[in-house]
Amino acid sequence: MAIRCPFSRFIGHGHLHGYVFQINSRGYANILPTSNPEDIVEGLIYLISSTDEDTLDRFEGVPKAYDKQLLVVECFQARIDLVARRVVEMIERNVVDGSFVQGRQRTGESVATLVYVSDRWTQHGKPRQEYVKRMEDGIGDALRLGLTEKYVDERVRPLLK
Repeated sequence: MAIRCPFSRFIGHGHLHGYVFQINSRGYANILPTSNPEDIVEGLIYLISSTDEDTLDRFEGVPKAYDKQLLVVECFQARIDLVARRVVEMIERNVVDGSFVQGRQRTGESVATLVYVSDRWTQHGKPRQEYVKRMEDGIGDALRLGLTEKYVDERVRPLLK
């Protein structure tokens, strides 16, 4: 996220209930609604500006490949040490001044969150080769920022093979 949206602020990780992660027939990540509220997609939550949103829209191919939806996500604020580490990295790159870091930890707050979803390409597929490397890089960052190894190992990595 820091590459595409350098002014984004990492908030924490979230659980989207009633959805599953997939690699769709285009070879890219997507999420699908399910009838099982026990199904969860884990992800990272960022505060972004309208400029960041415009940038993401271009990268994600809105409206041709993905649509934007506001979905209710259970938000878990990141542990302060994880956020602090990310801020230090951003400060070193002269991206932010670090003044937004807060020490509170909230858990389980439901937040309407912008999510990119493809309702057109919902068939399962194989990942594009170039996409696997980007996903693995993103997974490494996501694990450092709070996604669980169990979720990644059970729900994401098997789809990247």
